[in-house]
Amino acid sequence: MKELVYCDDGMTRCSYRIDDPYFTEYHDTQFGRPTSDDRLIFRKICIEIFAAGLSFHGVLAKMEVMDAAYHRFEIDRVAGFSDADVERLMADEALIRNRRKIDAVINNARCAKGIISEFGSLGAFVWQYEPDPASRPNVIDYKSIEENTQSDYSVRLAKDLKTHGFKFVGPVSMYGVLQGCGLINDHFHGCDFRNACEADRAAFDVPKPK
Repeated sequence: MKELVYCDDGMTRCSYRIDDPYFTEYHDTQFGRPTSDDRLIFRKICIEIFAAGLSFHGVLAKMEVMDAAYHRFEIDRVAGFSDADVERLMADEALIRNRRKIDAVINNARCAKGIISEFGSLGAFVWQYEPDPASRPNVIDYKSIEENTQSDYSVRLAKDLKTHGFKFVGPVSMYGVLQGCGLINDHFHGCDFRNACEADRAAFDVPKPK
């Protein structure tokens, strides 16, 4: 299958779901972009939780209303959600109404506060799991993506988050967090955004635990 598409705006992109505007926006602005912003990292963890067992692209299509309902996934605000907030979220047909996932998001916000207290930031905790470059495939293409849906690093991240009380975090979903927060660059080789992410990573200061 063809990995790359030359688009009308003059950019070469990964061909995967190129016809999906929500995924294209995610591809261009988040996928592979390094971030140390605790809110964005927590939001990405939540996206992966909501996407478990569902279409990832369907979740992306709901993120505007999800951001509004969850106060942009501000950790302190979500940690303070009450039973009334859970009922509010369960009653909103525009959202993903899975009580176990909603409960996990609220629980994880509270656990994230503990990590922030211990490590200085959620970013400092998560960036400990940036893979050794030698462990990465030499070429990123459809075959490598299909063969690498998790890694030793995502297994360790999922395990250590669970040790800190997180729920609904598995190795596959945490591999998505590594992708979405720029700890790994899984843009196909030849994609213009792969090059942009590499430049971003070269200029990025990795947060360190306190």
